[in-house]
Amino acid sequence: MEKNLLLFGFSRSAHGGLIDGLRGAGFGITATTSLTRLHILLSSRRFEAILVSERETFSHKISVTRHLWQVRIPVTVLVISRSGTKYGPSWSYTVHNGPDRETGRALALPECFAALCETIREAGRSAGKGYRHARLAAEKEEGYGGAALHGLLSLSGLHRMMAEVLTAIIGSGQAGIEAKALQCRLWPKRGRDRRKDLQIYVSKIRKRLDSAEPNRFAILYDKGRYRFCDRKGNRPSRGRLLSED
Repeated sequence: MEKNLLLFGFSRSAHGGLIDGLRGAGFGITATTSLTRLHILLSSRRFEAILVSERETFSHKISVTRHLWQVRIPVTVLVISRSGTKYGPSWSYTVHNGPDRETGRALALPECFAALCETIREAGRSAGKGYRHARLAAEKEEGYGGAALHGLLSLSGLHRMMAEVLTAIIGSGQAGIEAKALQCRLWPKRGRDRRKDLQIYVSKIRKRLDSAEPNRFAILYDKGRYRFCDRKGNRPSRGRLLSED
């Protein structure tokens, strides 16, 4: 029998690793961000369990256990929370059981419950391994934080984080720097994915580069790595500090 799960309040950016892990373990996934749609799906289809993002319980002010019993939903709910530690992100869950409609007692756990919990834990372990690997890679990135900067550019007026991003990318030379490694350097204790934050900083830097000298400087992105490019052929030379005046 197929193990169908209903995910409520999940997003690819925040829960991508967990979603991939569930699919890889053979779970069928249906997702919604609408509370109304959630109830419609529960009344029309059979699900082994519901996974709810903890953030959604706060935004909708839901007491999961009370809600299950008030609307008589016979399903097991796992409220999923994500925490960040020095070892990287991890997933945890709180289990809530709805009432059995025939007996009125707490519903028995689904047969796939043990496999589901192990998959969630494994997704957390995988995320932690990826985080540690990215940190080690970042520490080995040649030129990171060094003085390999372009003499025609200026840090004046740049937000501190924008300056750090630009410095890191230029300092990585022709090899470029991995986006994940850059994230780990900038946010070593991050409790959430900062990919979008990094993309916003890079977008702002690109606009700044274009205003400095249009169509000359660029930040290229290829195969997960950022690389600085001077279209006139003047590559960043090592040992030259970026002027701040």
